[in-house]
Amino acid sequence: MGIQEIIAYLHGLNLTGANLTSVDLRGANLSYAKLEKTNLKDANLSGANLEGAKLASAIMPDGTTHE
Repeated sequence: MGIQEIIAYLHGLNLTGANLTSVDLRGANLSYAKLEKTNLKDANLSGANLEGAKLASAIMPDGTTHE
């Protein structure tokens, strides 16, 4: 299984507190994923589906913290 196939299965996963710095998540299905306190700094979220994702206190790609 390649990385793109793995990214397709992120729907609903608990990734709370994960370090996803600089990870390429283009087109990833992150719908309903738990991303609280996750570090997404410099991650590529182009085309990613974040519908229903929980992002409280997540560090966003631009370095800001999601409220």
